[in-house]
Amino acid sequence: MKRRSLLTLGCAAALSGCSTVHDVAALIASQTADALSATPSDPTYLDWKGLLLVTDPDANDNTPIAFDIVFVRNRQALDRLRKLDAHAWFRARAEQQATYPGAMVVRSFELVPGQTLRLSESELDAPRVVGVLLYADYPDPGAHRITLPRSAPGAIVRFGLRDFTVTTYRFGSPT
Repeated sequence: MKRRSLLTLGCAAALSGCSTVHDVAALIASQTADALSATPSDPTYLDWKGLLLVTDPDANDNTPIAFDIVFVRNRQALDRLRKLDAHAWFRARAEQQATYPGAMVVRSFELVPGQTLRLSESELDAPRVVGVLLYADYPDPGAHRITLPRSAPGAIVRFGLRDFTVTTYRFGSPT
């Protein structure tokens, strides 16, 4: 009986190892395909280690700024969302999520002027994506939308008086 239990345990361990090997192989294949294609159609994992979000002291006329980071898993949804400015996004966010169920994960935040927020890889909890958009809810006219870089290990998002900028971050220094 002991021998049978050990054999069963050994088989279970081997099968779980195959799953792990398969997951690692799938991740490597996904990232390789992503590297060879400028606009991958299949969702891939981000290379991000984190985001640094910084608001200037006078950001948004010295009022809190709401923003959404939208992790998009579907190429059709990404193409549609890239056409929306921030005002349209915030007005129709629920409608977009209903139109493309399961195609996006939205992380909503709000920062006050002068505040800095560091989001680690685990806090972002990013799913596999075809693209990542950031919409900032500024009252002034403008797109206030950007596609965040997927291949950089990180980015610095700086919210200013009337708009925001993104700088990719590699190997300990901005690029």
